[in-house]
Amino acid sequence: MLLRKKDFIGCPHFAGRLAIHIRSVFLMVSLINLANSVVSKFIFVSLIFLFLIVQIAHGQTVTYSNTIPYGQVSVGQTKIDIVDGAGQAIVPGGTPPTLSLTATLDKSSDPSFSIVEAGCADTFERMCSVTVAFAPKSTGIFYAIVNVHVHIDASPVPGSLPLEEYDTIYLNGVGIPGVNQPVTVKAQSMRVAQSVYNPQLSTNTSSTSYDVVQGKSMSFEVSLSATNNQSSADKVTVQVVDSAGNVLSQSRNPIPISAITSGFRVPASAMTSFVPAVTGVLPITVRFDTSSAPNTKAVPLMGYALNVLKTYAPSVGLIRFGDCTGVHTCYGSTNPGNFANLLLEQSFVSDIFPVADNSLKFSTISSNFYGTPDKTKTTQDIDRGMADDIRALAFKKNTLGVSRLVGIVPAGYFKYHNLLTNTGMTAKTILQVQLVSETGIESLPHELGHGLGVFYEYYDKVTRLYNGPFEDGFNARSNVEIPKARSIMGPDDGTLSGIWIDTQTYLTTFKTLLTPTPDPDVILVSGLLSDTGIFTFGPSKRLPQGELTQSNLGGDIKVSTLDINNVEINSVVLQSDFGALISYPEGYSGSLTPTMGAIPIVVALPNSPNINTIQISLNAKPIAKTSVNAQLLLDIIESIPDNAFKLNELFEKNDHDEDMGNSINKIYKIKNHLAKEAEEIQKILNSKRPEKATYKLGELTEEIEHKTYLNYTVIDATQTTRQQVISEIEAIIKSISSDHHRDHDDDNREKK
Repeated sequence: MLLRKKDFIGCPHFAGRLAIHIRSVFLMVSLINLANSVVSKFIFVSLIFLFLIVQIAHGQTVTYSNTIPYGQVSVGQTKIDIVDGAGQAIVPGGTPPTLSLTATLDKSSDPSFSIVEAGCADTFERMCSVTVAFAPKSTGIFYAIVNVHVHIDASPVPGSLPLEEYDTIYLNGVGIPGVNQPVTVKAQSMRVAQSVYNPQLSTNTSSTSYDVVQGKSMSFEVSLSATNNQSSADKVTVQVVDSAGNVLSQSRNPIPISAITSGFRVPASAMTSFVPAVTGVLPITVRFDTSSAPNTKAVPLMGYALNVLKTYAPSVGLIRFGDCTGVHTCYGSTNPGNFANLLLEQSFVSDIFPVADNSLKFSTISSNFYGTPDKTKTTQDIDRGMADDIRALAFKKNTLGVSRLVGIVPAGYFKYHNLLTNTGMTAKTILQVQLVSETGIESLPHELGHGLGVFYEYYDKVTRLYNGPFEDGFNARSNVEIPKARSIMGPDDGTLSGIWIDTQTYLTTFKTLLTPTPDPDVILVSGLLSDTGIFTFGPSKRLPQGELTQSNLGGDIKVSTLDINNVEINSVVLQSDFGALISYPEGYSGSLTPTMGAIPIVVALPNSPNINTIQISLNAKPIAKTSVNAQLLLDIIESIPDNAFKLNELFEKNDHDEDMGNSINKIYKIKNHLAKEAEEIQKILNSKRPEKATYKLGELTEEIEHKTYLNYTVIDATQTTRQQVISEIEAIIKSISSDHHRDHDDDNREKK
C-alpha cells in the first residue's frame, strides 16, 4: 500500500498534530458467492492493508504488495485511528471528525476489474475498506491499481483543517477458484559431465561456459522443477540442443511430470552421450519435448556454452624389466601375468584423462629392459643406479617414438634401490619416463599423472592416509557414474574400484595436453648430474624425428650445442631438482619427499649439420664438454647388436687364442676393439685434426663392413642395422668436412 500525505496542520488544542495512524490489520479467508446478486459470478476481494505500527508523517510513503494464493479470496480491513502529534490516540468524546474515502481504478490487466465499494465507518477508530471485483475469462496472473483518496474534515477539532490521503493498491496473482491452474515444468540448472563435472580451465567459476575435449564422450545432468503437477499424467523428454536446434543429448526415457519433486535431477547416466566433433564455442540450451505433455507449459534453460578444445593424447609404451645387467641376480624379472594386468588399464587411463575416446594407447615393447646393478648411495634416498635406469629408459623412449615410456619393474626393484615399499616413481627432470611396480595397480595412472604435469599427491604426512577429495566422476563412454570417488593421486591401495580422476588433476593434465609436441630432426644428449655437481655423459644419437625438450625458464642446468667456433646453436634449460615423485601404499613409512643422489638428464635438441660440441653448464658455468661427432661415434659402436658379428672373422691374427673360445668373449673383444678405435678417433677430433679423423673413420667403416653381416635382426630402435651404422659414420665424415671448410683461420692442421 502506497500512502502519500497531501497536507496536515498542527492543533494547539491537542498539543500536537492530527494524523491518520494505522493501528492493526486482521485477515480472514473467505469464498464469496453472490450468484443471485447483481454482481453474480464476480469474485470480490477486500484488499489487504499491511500491518504497520508507525505514524504516517508528512511526505512519508509506505509500500505494500500482496499476492493472493490460487483458489482463495482474501479479505482484509484496515483500522484507522485519529491520533495526536505524539502518536497518542485521541480519547473518544464529542463528535468525531468526518472521514470519507473515495477510490478510482487507475490501471488493470483485465477489463472486468471494477470497484464495488469504498468507505469508512463514522467512528474514532475508523474501519476503512475497498472492494474490487473481476470476472476474467481465462487463467493467469492479473493486477489492478486502485487510487484511494481519504478526506478528513477536522472541523470538530478547534484549530484544525481538512486532511487528505492518497493510497495506491496493487492486487497481484489472483487465480480463479474452480479452474485448473496450468502445469509448468522448468529446467533449473545443468552440469556438464566429461570425466569430471563442469570442467573450466578459466578461474571465472561464475561462467556457464565449460571446457570440453574434442572427440571425448560427454553427457549432461539437468535439475528440474514443476508446479501444479501432482495429478498430471503428462510426460516430457529433456533435450540439450545447439543453437540450430539439433539435439545433442536427451533423456533416455520420458519423465513423468508427476514424479518431479523438490531437488529432482536427471542424472548424466539417464541422458544419452554426446561426442563433440568440432572445436570452437558451442552454445547449448536445455529444452523439452512436450509432444506427450499437452497440458504442460515448459520453461527452457539458456545461457550455457561448450568450449570444445583439441588435446593431444600421449602414446604410452610399457616395457618389462628383465632383472639387472650382468651375470648375477638383483631383483628378478617382471612377472608376465602382472604385466598383462597393467596392460588392461589402457581403457581406464584413456577414460580418466582429457583425451579423445580410446586415443591414449598402450604399446608393448617386445624386448626386456635390463637395469643397472649399481647401488651406489650418497646421503640422498635414491641411489645412482635407479637414476641411471631412468636415464637409459628416457634415451630408449626417444628412439622408440613414444611420448611416454613406463618401466614395469619387479616387486623387489624399489627395495633393492633403497625405497622400501614404493610402487612407482617419476624423476622431476624427466617427466616422460615412469617406473611402476608390477603390483602397482593404481600407481600406473598416478605416475602418468605426474608425467603430465601433476606435482602433488593426496597423502597426509602425519597419518599416512589419503587426504584428497571425494568427487563425483562420470565415464560417459561407458555411461557409468562414479560417486564420491577417491583421486588417482592418492596412495595405491591395490585396486581401481572407487578410484577416478579429481577435477584439479583433470584440469592440470588438460592444460598439458593442449600443446602439440613437435617432432623435427633432433639430436639426443644424455647423462647423469651428481649431487656434487659432476656430469657424466651418456649416449647421444641423431634421430629423424623426436620430441623436443621444453625449457624450464627458471632452471640452472643448460645443455647447449655449439659450432666449431663455440658459438651456441641451440640450448635447453632444466631445473636441477633432485626430488622424485613417488607412489606408495597407505601406511608407507619411508620418506614422502625422497631425493636422488644423481639426476638423469636426457634432452632432445634440434639437429644441425653445424653442431660440433655439446656443452653442459650449471649456474652459467661450463662443467662438461664433448665433441658431438666423437660421442655419436662411440654410441654407434655400442648400438650394434651382438648377433651382427661374424664370429669366425677376427680383426687380429692372434684372435684364435684359447680365451676366445666362447662366443660371448668373442663378441666382447670385437666390440671392445671397435670402441677403442672410436675412442682414438674421438681424441683426434677433440684435438681438431679433421683430415686424420676422416682417414681413421674410413678404416673403421671397412672393419665394420668386414666383421658384420650385411643383414641382421635388430630388436628395437636402440639398435642399428649395418646400413644405419655406415650412414652415421658417413654423416660424421660430412660434418667434419663442413667444419674444416668453415674454419679458414686454422693453418696448422695435421695433413696425411
